[in-house]
Formats: sequence, structure tokens, C-alpha cells
Amino acid sequence: MMVLPIVIRELRVATRHKRTYQLRTWAAGAMVAISGLFFLAAGPMADPQRMGDALFQTLNGGLWVWGLFVGLALTADCLSEEKRAGTLGLLFLTDLKGYDVVLGKLTTHAIKAFYSLIAVLPVLALPLLLGGVSLNEFLRLTLVLVNTLFLSLSIGLGVSALSRQARKALGVAVLVMLGFTAGAPVLGAWWSEKTHQPLILEVVALPSPGWAYYSAFDHAYRARPVGFWASNGVIHALAWAWLGLACRTVRNTWQDRPKATVGPWIRLRQRWTLGRPKQRERLRQTLLAVNPYLWRVERQRWKSWVVWLGPVVVALVWIVTTLKEGSNWIGPPAYFTTAILLMIWIKLGIAVEAGQAFCEDRRSGTLALLLTTPLTVREIVRGQGLALRRQFLGPLGMTLGVSFLFLLLTLADHSVSDEHFGLTALWVALMVLLVADSLALAILGMWMGLKHRNINRAAGATISRLLVLPWMIYILGIRALPWALYATGISSILWADLYSGWFFLGLWFFPGLLADALFGVWAWRKLHEEFRRAVGEPLPAAVPWWRVIAQQFRRPPSPPASPQ
Repeated sequence: MMVLPIVIRELRVATRHKRTYQLRTWAAGAMVAISGLFFLAAGPMADPQRMGDALFQTLNGGLWVWGLFVGLALTADCLSEEKRAGTLGLLFLTDLKGYDVVLGKLTTHAIKAFYSLIAVLPVLALPLLLGGVSLNEFLRLTLVLVNTLFLSLSIGLGVSALSRQARKALGVAVLVMLGFTAGAPVLGAWWSEKTHQPLILEVVALPSPGWAYYSAFDHAYRARPVGFWASNGVIHALAWAWLGLACRTVRNTWQDRPKATVGPWIRLRQRWTLGRPKQRERLRQTLLAVNPYLWRVERQRWKSWVVWLGPVVVALVWIVTTLKEGSNWIGPPAYFTTAILLMIWIKLGIAVEAGQAFCEDRRSGTLALLLTTPLTVREIVRGQGLALRRQFLGPLGMTLGVSFLFLLLTLADHSVSDEHFGLTALWVALMVLLVADSLALAILGMWMGLKHRNINRAAGATISRLLVLPWMIYILGIRALPWALYATGISSILWADLYSGWFFLGLWFFPGLLADALFGVWAWRKLHEEFRRAVGEPLPAAVPWWRVIAQQFRRPPSPPASPQ
């Protein structure tokens, strides 16, 4: 009998798949590009040791954050997706065990992440040549990266084995990872401060990948080497525990729950989310009179309530901090941080919710059935837009009002009396981008929901285009400008004029506004011109961008010569 047949099969498939080798190339190329930009921005007169240490910390920090969440993104929906498709139960009609399926899924997704990590390690070792990093420090941080990635993959599998919905699985997995990473050190610090015993912090923070990452550096390792090895041992044991949970539960959680087992708590939850029968009837009549698809996606009341969770948490933090610290902490930094957190909450919520209904209804065939009715494409798109407006218009208006209030309070602060015009421009730019990003995220999110089978991938594609891309342009612009000015011999006076706060504001504001306009208009045209085709046809195979460009320069084949 073959041992671990699914693992062996997935390894054989991965060896024949182009993406297995392409990911390594892309990862190494990205690290080389980042390192090159770092060297260019540092200039020719930089100290090699300081530059090596800064480069090492930058690359390591980015890889550590990547390892925290890439495993969750790869595995949080791998088993729950099989449950929704009904294919997971077919595997258990054979003599396969739970660990066969779990380890097979782990192999499928882990090989991509681990191959990418292995490919970037030679680039990560470049600071060793500059003399700013020791070999032992490099090896310890490499161990932390591998351990963190293993924990991330294991948590994703464990949560996926217990979940059925993609968004719920990813959300729970992120919360669990943040609980281990940030929650454990915060709890340890609070407990240690209350009991005046510093050792409690080191014990409670052992499951935290953040604590293991901090303990790997030379200054922390020399102070307490036992803490580093103990933290990595606990994290490794936690990863195997999550894998064991997935192996134990996956065989018993793939079935649909029968209606007879629905208890009073489930009925109470349904009443809370949908309302009482009379309330549901009134809501149905109200929404159907406006738009039929609006009732389809907005009949659950909790969607509008969840959006207010972020502002409520921020308000509670303000109340608790004010009661504890008084008015000493209130000022422009607190205003700016609060507004940024509220804006991020609104933008991420719109990006996730915009494509949720289209993605699920396309996969289940509901959209194909709706298109056979007199309901038009414009009415379906308008219904989804109205649903997003009902959910996010109130929180969006509240965030704009709070931001305007913070602007007035900032201008009234005497410590920033000389910077009124620049701060006003910054706050106005934040509010304008909040409105523009929200509109573009809603439109592009709907189109991405149609083009992806998984809502997590649809939300990721939306966020990467509208929120991540402008920041990448901003960072590249900051890194490239000093070297360009130095290479062209521009005087230091002009350098100071260009390299000012207004330049940074424009470099951040205008690419974001341009991305919103371009992607928003493009997605709006796609929604109204290709909606039926996207619903009726299978998803096309992904074509690399370089092949799309190359096809534009290929000459069309000449027609065959006519017979004489």
C-alpha cells in the first residue's frame, strides 16, 4: 500500500507545473529589485555596514510579515472550498484517512510558499558581505521565517477544517494569528506590569512569532538565548497541534448539518440576523419595491451592523484612554491615527463586501437564473450598489464628519500654528481619497467578484490594484528621486525644493486618484458590457502579462495562397 498517496500525487503534479518554478523566479526577482532600489536610494557615499544592517532588517521584516499571512491566504479556504463543492466527502468513500487529505492540501500550498522563501534566502544573505550582519543572526532569523510560515499554513488548515465559508474562514484565521502574534505579548506585558514580575512577559509571549522574531537579533539573543529557543519550540509545537486538529476534524465536519439538529441558539441567531416574521415581511416589501436584487443581498440585517463595529471599537478606545490618561494624549497624532484607522476599516470593508454577492451567486448559478428573468444587468448592478450604499454610507459619512472635526481641532492646536496650510491640504487629500477609493473599490470589487471563484482572491485583486499599487508608486518615487537628482547633478537648493512635504503629498495623492479613475471607469464598462459573458462562460485561463504584450507585436499569419 502506498504511504500518503495524496502527498505523492501532489508532489508529482507540482513538478510538472510551470507555476512552481515561476514563483521562485518572481520572488527572487522581487527581492533583487528591492535590494537594488535600496542601494540606489542610499547613494554611493553610504556606510556599507549601516547599509547592510538596514537592508537586512528591511528585507527580513517584509518577509516575516509575508510569512505571517501568506500561509493563511493559501490554506484558509482549501478544505472549506471542497466542502462547498461537495467533493471532500467523495475522498472519504475510499480508505483515505484525515491526515492523508490534510497533508495533501498542506503539500499543495506549502510547496509554493517554501520554494519562494528558499529562492529569496541568497538575496537575504547579501548583507553578510557588507559586514553589518553576523552569520548566526542570519541563521536564527531564517529559522524564525520558516517556523512562522509553518505556523501560518497550519492555522489556515485548522480553521479551514472547521469552517465552510471562505470569508469567515480567512477572518477567523487572521484573528487567531493576530492573537498569537500581538495578543500574547500585550497580555504578558499587562500581566507583568500588574504583578511587577518581568519573567511573566517572557513566558506568556512564547507562542508569539513576533517575540521569536525580536529574540533572534544579536542584542536580544545575547541577553537571553533560552527565550529564543523556547519560543521557537512552542511555535513549532503549536503548528503541529493545529495540523492535528485539522486531521482529527476534517473527516467529521464535511457533512451538511441536518435541520433537525438546529437548536434554540441557532434559531435565536437566525431571528437576530433576519428579524421576526413581521419585520422580514416589511423589509421584503420595502426592498422589492426599490430593487429585487437589493432584497436578495440585503435581507440580512447584521451586514449593516457589522460595519459599525470598527467605529464603536475606536470610540471605546478613546473613552478608556481618556479616562485613564486624561487629556494629555489628545492631540494631532491621536487625531491622525484615529482617522486613518477608520478610513482603512471602511475601505477594506467595501473591498470585501462589493464582490461577495456576485462571487457566491455566480458560483451557485443564481446569477445565470436571474438573467433569464426580465431583470436586466443594469438593475442587478444597481441593486448591489444600493446594498453597498445602505451598508457603508452611514459609516462613510460619520468618518468624513469625524475627519473634518479633527481638521478643525488640529488647526486650533497652537503647536502646529506654522503648518496650517500644509495640514489642511493633507486632511483634505485624505477625505477626497476616502470618497474616491470607496467608489472605485465598490465598482472594481463587483467586477472582480464576477471574475473570481473565491471571494478572498477577488478582494485581494481589488485591494492590490487600488490601495497597494499607489503606495508602491509612492515608495519607488521616494527611493528613485534622490539618486536621479544626484546622477543629473542638480544643485542641493533645487533638491531641497523638490524633496519637500508638497512633493510627498502629491506623489501619494495623484497616483491614488489616477488609479481610482482608471480602474473605476474600466470596471464600470466591463460590468455593463460583459456581465452576461462573464456569468455564462467559464473563467478563462490566466495569461501572463508578458504574453499579452508579446501578442500585440506578432504579425497575423498570412492567408494561404489561392490555388491557380
